[in-house]
Amino acid sequence: MELSIKQSGVLHGMLTGTAISIGIIIFGILLNPFNFHSNLALLEKSSVLFKSLIILALCLTFSIGRLAKHRFFSPDELDGKGLRTDSDRAILLQYLLQNTLEQSVLAAFVYGTWTFVMPSA
Repeated sequence: MELSIKQSGVLHGMLTGTAISIGIIIFGILLNPFNFHSNLALLEKSSVLFKSLIILALCLTFSIGRLAKHRFFSPDELDGKGLRTDSDRAILLQYLLQNTLEQSVLAAFVYGTWTFVMPSA
């Protein structure tokens, strides 16, 4: 089965993202850039989790804000009547928000799990 140009681009992006993520994890494991002690208590690990979740919350807030701004300045879409009557721009922003929400939930679960199993250093 041959991939379309669009599918090839998505696959390339996924592989690049995976490689960058693995590289960052290896960098963190080998160099301990935040100088964590080798025996972090649960409270200290939780602090790392909450700091990580702030980044997710900012991304989600940005996505929500983009759609809200669009709706505010589009009188026909101000009430948020649903995707049936929205413009192409509003639909695109809704899709981006949905994607951001899905990825944020998954990332929060992974971050939370990693917090309790990560080696302190």
